[in-house]
Amino acid sequence: MIVSVAVVLVVGILVASSVSRHRRAGSSAGPSPVSESGLSSEAGPVGTATPSGFADELTRWQAQGLLSADQASAIAAFEASRAPAPVAARAPSRAASRRVPAIAETFGYIGAALAVTGAILIIVRYWPNMATSARLVLSGSLAILLGAGGALVRESADAAFARLRGALWLASTASAGLFGLVAARSLHRGGDQRAEVAVLVGALVVSGLSGVMWNGRFRPLQEATTFVGAVVAVGAALRLVSTPGAMGVGVLVCGAALVALALSRRVSTPYVADLVGASAVVVGGVILTNFTLRAGGPLASACALGLVALALYPKVVVDEVEVRFFLVMGLIAMIQTWPMTLNYYAHGAGLLTGGVVWVIGVLGLVAAMRSLARSPLLVEWGASLILLLGAAITQAQFPTLAPALGLLTALGLLALGTRPGEVMLSFVGAVGLLVNVPWLVVRLFPGQVRAPVVIVITGVLFVGLAVVLSRERGRLHDALSSHAPHGHRTLRH
Repeated sequence: MIVSVAVVLVVGILVASSVSRHRRAGSSAGPSPVSESGLSSEAGPVGTATPSGFADELTRWQAQGLLSADQASAIAAFEASRAPAPVAARAPSRAASRRVPAIAETFGYIGAALAVTGAILIIVRYWPNMATSARLVLSGSLAILLGAGGALVRESADAAFARLRGALWLASTASAGLFGLVAARSLHRGGDQRAEVAVLVGALVVSGLSGVMWNGRFRPLQEATTFVGAVVAVGAALRLVSTPGAMGVGVLVCGAALVALALSRRVSTPYVADLVGASAVVVGGVILTNFTLRAGGPLASACALGLVALALYPKVVVDEVEVRFFLVMGLIAMIQTWPMTLNYYAHGAGLLTGGVVWVIGVLGLVAAMRSLARSPLLVEWGASLILLLGAAITQAQFPTLAPALGLLTALGLLALGTRPGEVMLSFVGAVGLLVNVPWLVVRLFPGQVRAPVVIVITGVLFVGLAVVLSRERGRLHDALSSHAPHGHRTLRH
C-alpha cells in the first residue's frame, strides 16, 4: 500500500514538473525583442552575441536622436566582432551531445536501483536480527553515498543530469529518513508514543534534508519531499500532544496553506505544491471524518467544497491544468467526507442539515445564473440537484416535510426554467416532481388506496414530461448552444 502510494506520488510529481517545464519553455520561447533599429537584446546584427545592456543603451540613444540607425548598427557590429567566438562552433554534434547525458542518466538510474534494491533485500531478510548500530550504519552510509553521488552530478550541463540528481537525492532522502526512524526508536524505547516519535523525527529529517537540497530551485522531487515531510511532521507532532482530530486539522490546514502558496506562485514548481496540498486536504478530511465526525465533519466537507469552488470560480485559478486538478481532487474529497457527515448529522438534526445543504444549492444556483462560475451550465445542474438533496435530507427528522419541501423546490426549478436560457432547470424540476409527488402521496394516503393513486399520479407526470419535452426541443437546443461558450471556458481563462 505504501509503495503504491509512493509510486503514484512520484509519477504525479514528474508529470507536474514536466508540465511546469513545458509551460516555462513556452512562455520563454519566441523571437527576441527587436528594436526599430534592428538591434536585438540577444544577438547582434552579424549573428554574434551582443550584451543585452549595450543593445538597450544603443536603442535608447537612437530613440533620443543621438545616433542614427546606421551608426547604431555599425557600433553593434564593431563590438560584436570583438567578442570571442561562440562555444557552439567548437561544440560536438547535437546527436553526440545528447547521447552522453542519456547514457549517463541510464547508468545512474540502474546503479541507484541496484543499490536501493540490494538494501531492501538486506532489510527484508536481516533487519529483524540486526543490531541498532548495524541498522544505523546501513541506512546512514546509503544516504551519504547516494547524496554524494547526486552532488557530483552536474545538473546544469543537461536536463538529463538534473533528473538524475533528483532521483539520487530522492533515494538519499529516503535512506536518511530511515536513519532518523531507527535513531528515534532506539532512543525512545518505552511508552505508547514510540511510533509517533519515530515518525516525527523521520519526517523532520526528510523535510529538512530535502529543503536544503531543493533550495528554491527547479527540483520537483526535492520540493515535494520537503512539503510531504513537513505535513507528516505537523501531523505526528499534533498526535503526540493531542487527539487524532487535532492531527487531522493540522494536516488539513497544512494542505490549504500549500494550495495558497502554489496559487501565489511563490514556489519554483506550483504544480507540486498543488499536488501535495490538495492531497493533504483530502487526507486531513478523511482523518477528521474517521475520528471526530461531529466536530471535524463540517470542516472537512467545507474544505472539499472549497477545492471545487477554486476550480469553478474563474478569478482565483486561471491555469487550466490546476482547474482540472482542483476539480478532480475536490470531487474525491467530497465523496470521502460528505456522505458520512450528512448521514451523521441528518439523524440528529435533519432539518438543520438539510437546510444547510439547501442553502448551498441556492448559492450555487445564483452563481450559475449570474455567470460567476466557469461553467454556468455544469454549476446549474449540480446546484439544482443539491437543492433536491437538501430537501430529501430533512426526511430523517420530519418524514412528511421532506417530500413537501422537495415538491416546492421542484416547482421553483420549473418556474425558473421558464426564463430564457434556463430550460435545463425545467428538466431537473421534472425529475424532482417524479420523485417527490409519489413520495408525498405515500405519506398522505395510507392504506390500500395508496398504490393506485401513486400509479395514476406518476403516469400523469410522465405524460406531462413527454409533452414538455416535445414543446421545449427548440429551447433546449438554444440553451445548450448559448451555454457552449461558457462550457468551453470551463478549462480556459
